Amino acid sequence: MNDQSFEPLIEGALSADNGHPIFAKALTYGTRVVRLPRGFVDQSDHLHEVRRLVTAHHRKYVKTSLARTFSIQHYVYFTSPKRSVRISVTGQVLGSFNDIPADPEFTIGGKRYEIVDE
Repeated sequence: MNDQSFEPLIEGALSADNGHPIFAKALTYGTRVVRLPRGFVDQSDHLHEVRRLVTAHHRKYVKTSLARTFSIQHYVYFTSPKRSVRISVTGQVLGSFNDIPADPEFTIGGKRYEIVDE
């Protein structure tokens, strides 16, 4: 992903101890991602808005059956293709990191999983 095609987004990071992080990411991505409009990062209240979106998404997610198997440990707000802000499920900023978004298309055992927006 390069800067020209990048759009800001929020991903949910699954527990590393579930044993199947890539598979889980493929299966649950559609219910774990929030796409944001271009120019979102330039807004003065963007971090406040992301914190609000994260807590709202997590409330919705915990009501799904996926939440029992694939718990979200924190959210990753991508401000660029290689830079993020991690936010707890309660909306607390955990810090800035060098993260990269999940690959939107990949195959597992020959089956293709397409990542779609909510």
